[in-house]
Amino acid sequence: MVTKCGDVILIRGDERNRGKWKIGIIEPLFEGRDGIARGARLQAGKSYLERPIQHLYLLELSCDRSQPQEGAALDVDAPEFKPRAAATRARRRIAEIVQDELKED
Repeated sequence: MVTKCGDVILIRGDERNRGKWKIGIIEPLFEGRDGIARGARLQAGKSYLERPIQHLYLLELSCDRSQPQEGAALDVDAPEFKPRAAATRARRRIAEIVQDELKED
């Protein structure tokens, strides 16, 4: 059963194949008036979902993150992005091919 924040779970989907179900991390649990967990807010990739406990299947994993990270601070001293030489050559070659095809038309 789902027990705490940070547990890794499978989120039941409409597909029959469980291999296509989403994987998520439990953020906060929602408790009913009786104190029993009834639902959870989940982080699935970059999005957040809310699902009832009945649609969640606990994996034997947990996330080592203690607090949800809403937005990480940017590193102002990070080096400027420079594409790899292979990517630059490929981009130029594609542009040349497009130009050649436009000339033929």
